[in-house]
Amino acid sequence: LASNKPDFFQQDEIEKILKLKNQNFQNSHEKVNVLSSIYFGIGKIYEKKKNTEFENIYIEGNNIIKNFQRFNMFNLQKKILDSINKFKEINYKSENSLGENIIFISGMPRTGTTLLESIIASNKNVFSGGEMVLMTNLIEDYVLKNDAPNIEGLKNIGQQYIDRISEITRLKIFIDKMPDNFFYLGYILYALPKAKIIHIERDPWDNAISLFKQRYIRNIHYSSSFFNIALQIANHDALKEFWHSSLPSNLKTQVFSVSYEELVSNPDEMKTKIIEFCEIDEIENSSKRENFFSRTASMSQVRGEIHQKSLKKRDFSEFYEQFQDAYNSQKEYWNNKI
Repeated sequence: LASNKPDFFQQDEIEKILKLKNQNFQNSHEKVNVLSSIYFGIGKIYEKKKNTEFENIYIEGNNIIKNFQRFNMFNLQKKILDSINKFKEINYKSENSLGENIIFISGMPRTGTTLLESIIASNKNVFSGGEMVLMTNLIEDYVLKNDAPNIEGLKNIGQQYIDRISEITRLKIFIDKMPDNFFYLGYILYALPKAKIIHIERDPWDNAISLFKQRYIRNIHYSSSFFNIALQIANHDALKEFWHSSLPSNLKTQVFSVSYEELVSNPDEMKTKIIEFCEIDEIENSSKRENFFSRTASMSQVRGEIHQKSLKKRDFSEFYEQFQDAYNSQKEYWNNKI
């Protein structure tokens, strides 16, 4: 209701909802679920009604989640560095021809991955598996437990992946839209050299604000802090530079970068480029795209017309300098490490 019918709520009803935060809770899980629902719901209502209090409400909601999550960036950095170092040691051979007609969509959450998915999946020959953890789990399990990953092992992972998705659909083209696949982009292309990867990027501050205004408790553990969001975007950007410099030239052509700003500003031109890269015969059917279903926070935006309302955001300006400092420091960290 807060997302789609904010006018449903009058101020006296909002005051009653806010009083629910004073109730007794049985445990921390119940507390974070109830209180974050209240704050993020009212944050959406105030934002839609242009009530200037909306920023403070979102901040309260995120503080509740942040205290519950205890996100550890150091463990993530160690995991990324371990993955990079192991990738450097792999002796690439190009005889593997697996992955044809498989499209991976990657990027930070809230950069337009679902919009991109809806455009491609509107074709009648395309099936979207949504945000699948399959490839991420296969690669993580293999890479983290193996001191010396090799092409033969990754080829086996590629075949396992193909066998699994063949049980899901018989349509010609398959989309895997798990944003975290980007962290293993090189491994994916070694396992499936004929697969196509579309990577979408967005202005970092717009991306950060969009993440901060979503109620993520368990699946995106850094979204409740602009500092942590900055670190994660910097991690992502450093990995982008690493994959670009490390991949063999024949695999670089399997990756296509899309700007979110360009996609929403020049949708027809970008759709044509995306469809050509994916080698899809028919262009997107707008009515089918608008009926596209995805179990993500982006569903309501995707079903509407493509617009530019989410560009050049100016909310939460008090955190902007902290965000930029954290982002620049983390990029410097990766410049020294990689």
